[in-house]
Amino acid sequence: MVDTNQLLNIALMLVSNFTSVVDVPPDRVPRQPSDFQKVVVGNPFSPVDLWLVSKKGEEFWIHEGVVNQYLSPDSYYKAQSASSLPRLRGASTLSSNEVLKLAGSFLRRLGKRGNLVTDLETIIRRSVLDDIPFYLLTWPVTKEPGHLPAAEIEIDARSGRVAALDLWAREYFDPSFASEISNRVYRPDPPPRPRPKLLSRPDSEWKPTTNEIQELVPKWLKFCQAFGLRAGSETNIADVDWEETFRGTSSPPLPRGRFCKVQFRNGTAFEAVDDTIFTHSSSDVAFSGSWAEKTPDYWRRFVGTPKKRWEEMARELTDLLVGKLGVSNAYLEKYTPTLYTEGTRGMTRCIVRWRDTKNSSETSSGAASDLIWAEFDLSSGATTFLMLSDWKLVRWQHQQEPK
Repeated sequence: MVDTNQLLNIALMLVSNFTSVVDVPPDRVPRQPSDFQKVVVGNPFSPVDLWLVSKKGEEFWIHEGVVNQYLSPDSYYKAQSASSLPRLRGASTLSSNEVLKLAGSFLRRLGKRGNLVTDLETIIRRSVLDDIPFYLLTWPVTKEPGHLPAAEIEIDARSGRVAALDLWAREYFDPSFASEISNRVYRPDPPPRPRPKLLSRPDSEWKPTTNEIQELVPKWLKFCQAFGLRAGSETNIADVDWEETFRGTSSPPLPRGRFCKVQFRNGTAFEAVDDTIFTHSSSDVAFSGSWAEKTPDYWRRFVGTPKKRWEEMARELTDLLVGKLGVSNAYLEKYTPTLYTEGTRGMTRCIVRWRDTKNSSETSSGAASDLIWAEFDLSSGATTFLMLSDWKLVRWQHQQEPK
């Protein structure tokens, strides 16, 4: 259970500190919860992460005690539409050297444990359009593929304003404050109190029957086959972990129906609404449950040598949607694979989500702005977690037979 009001108050403080460093114009800085048009609290992997979209179009992502991602509607490199280009035109007032110096000062002030980029090579790109003087600066930590840079900043050389910023290096995060936030706003739901035997509900009300599971398992296996997922060796009724298996009534954004989670003893699990599978989790999924609280020993299980880049695996999954399931390119083109989080210190797991890059806010129908969430194993090339978040895509998958 998350105390949303308290979490938003903390978020506003973090946003205020961040915008004072990167000099966001005062009229663009959200001051109170009503200044946001969209607030997303938590995600399938962390209950206190935030994605905030202000009514002026500024976007802030909060993770590990800091604003680690920021996007202005006046970004050139991450522009949502070509219609924004006319307002980005103008004369540059800063040279490339001045832009570099300015970006370095921002990162120095944002760093929690030193300024990492002082020891890294800087890659500077400038817009190819002479009258749109925007620079993108990147600090890669290695030349090997599959690694995120330490940081990336886009700067508008007309004014020196930051148009977009991404922080990935651990030196920019504040784990101690993140822990304090979690302690202040998050409390795990208490276990249900045991009821007297005569008042307890029969298992049939909250556990699926063996017949229901036997009907769902073949559909789940087809789901795994269609998306190239590893179902594992435990797929029978005798392998079901009944303690972790339950059913109930689904809630938004899922359509109303019978929700069912089936988990096997090896940890493999799937979820369904009525007879439609929409989530698969392999037995060796890394980002599962309260993963932010896992010990270093837990994460060492996932250290390896990356053989693929997440972009490559995301492209393969997108191609699969088109080639095997017949999803149209027109439907997919508004969604962009985006790296959500990745392991550090040699860990080869990452989470990628397909975001709706055409619409930054909720649609009038309340449709989700994410199409897919996936965990990739970059060492084996396997998809260890897959959730279809857009129910239109789920229905599409349900209606199509793999070719």
